[in-house]
Amino acid sequence: MVLIIQCDDRVGLVADIASVLAKAGCNIVSMREHVDSEENKFFVRTEAEGITNPGEIEMSITKVLPPDAKVRVNPEPEKNIVCI
Repeated sequence: MVLIIQCDDRVGLVADIASVLAKAGCNIVSMREHVDSEENKFFVRTEAEGITNPGEIEMSITKVLPPDAKVRVNPEPEKNIVCI
């Protein structure tokens, strides 16, 4: 599964995302994040294994993110997803 997130930056985002995935029994195999300091925007692409319900993961992660967050979950990482 590939998870793409874009939102306002704040302290603890990576920890919150990792916590949601860990509680769901998922293993992060790759995580690439970037912060645009001028715009205060956080971007992350995370690959995780062990996802049983992508919709539930998306809902759980959205709950721990800032209100403006854009979240996309691609349960089949070999296929392209539309950018947000």
